[in-house]
Amino acid sequence: MKRKLFLRFLSVTLLITFITACSVLNLTDLADEQTNEAEQPAEDSKEIIDEDEEAVDEDTDGLEDGEVLTCFHADNFVLNFDHTLTINAGEASLTHILKQGGIALANDKTSEAADSFLTTVLPQELTFEYMGVAGPCDVSAGGTVIVSAEGYCNDGIVYLTITEDWQDANGTMTCDDETQPFWAPGYTAVHSGATGNGEEFLIVNDLEGYTVMREFLAGDGYHSWTLMMDISLVPLVPEP
Repeated sequence: MKRKLFLRFLSVTLLITFITACSVLNLTDLADEQTNEAEQPAEDSKEIIDEDEEAVDEDTDGLEDGEVLTCFHADNFVLNFDHTLTINAGEASLTHILKQGGIALANDKTSEAADSFLTTVLPQELTFEYMGVAGPCDVSAGGTVIVSAEGYCNDGIVYLTITEDWQDANGTMTCDDETQPFWAPGYTAVHSGATGNGEEFLIVNDLEGYTVMREFLAGDGYHSWTLMMDISLVPLVPEP
């Protein structure tokens, strides 16, 4: 009986390890395809450019005197994280839930290469939950993810490359009322947007910030990032 349970635990653990590895590979391949598609010239990229222009127009409506916000109006950036990601494969369905948390971004306006450069003040460890089923077994675990971001702001748009270093998940797995320690390998995901220049956030005069939701390419769910900022309608630094 114990040998049978041990073999079941082992087979389920190997299955979860395999699923995680395949999901990371799929995520990388699909992200590369997305970047390659975004690099297609003229007609292929025209629709994306038009959508961005419309978004800028919508978000600047209602500003005093019709003023358009630029990088020089914003400071004190904070990037918040809130993800729910599910990997499905065969009889396995496993969900990562990244609890809300954020990182402060330093804002350097002295560069000549862009309106400003943004870097992580200090990478943060955020907590995630890991739960679901794998065949006949229930999984309950958790861990941490180390998050950071860097990028730049130009013409009222912030471009951020976001790195999420998911650490190993540890917890329990229950099969036929028998509970054993559980472990799943971590992985690293780098998000650089559809064009490869970074995820794009608009400078907005909104207490709720600006949110970007990116579909989870290796399963179901979304990555969700919200860029918070303090806005001064008088530019904080003279515009060039």
